[in-house]
Amino acid sequence: AMKKICDMVCSRKNSLVSSCAWDDEFKKNLERRPFMNTWSEANFNLIDCQACLRSGHPATWKCSLEGKKYNAQGYWTGNLLDIPMSSEAPSEEEEEEEEEEEEERRDEYLLGRFCRERTSLYHRLHHLPVHFFH
Repeated sequence: AMKKICDMVCSRKNSLVSSCAWDDEFKKNLERRPFMNTWSEANFNLIDCQACLRSGHPATWKCSLEGKKYNAQGYWTGNLLDIPMSSEAPSEEEEEEEEEEEEERRDEYLLGRFCRERTSLYHRLHHLPVHFFH
């Protein structure tokens, strides 16, 4: 049953990407950060969408991708060993510093209306397993 759900979600997710021309760096960050927030901004009308980079696609939304980067593929395959982890356990101090740095980091983009809708759905589908397990 889980495989069938995974296949359906992945199929829908992949169909969203196949009909988009997203920038590689944008897509990589979208897939690695588990949390996404968007809000409407009227000030960007002269800036093109940073997801598709198409001229004539004005940015009207601001998108913030947040959270510690991870490899979601391990959750989709059911093999949590695919998720990269350090071979040595960090000290408490190192762990706190790393968490602070990672939490402060976020990737921000200005999106057009259509890319924002597709991005939001793609992000929810891609990170669905991690939200189930955490």
